[in-house]
Amino acid sequence: MLLRTLPTADPGAWEAIVAVPDLAVTGARAQLLTDAGAADLYGDGSPAKDLAHPEWKKSRETWFTVR
Repeated sequence: MLLRTLPTADPGAWEAIVAVPDLAVTGARAQLLTDAGAADLYGDGSPAKDLAHPEWKKSRETWFTVR
């Protein structure tokens, strides 16, 4: 059941939970990763997964407070 959409202005989609918090703890934090493999990061029509140099590919990790 979807309770909330996580905020991001980044291309890509949330893909993995890296750190699962103890939900009984007030202010617990969860760490998530994004996958931008299909995103056109540079506006050239190329999906990130097809870029020639690995350093041009991007992902993002972010911590969110669970409420």
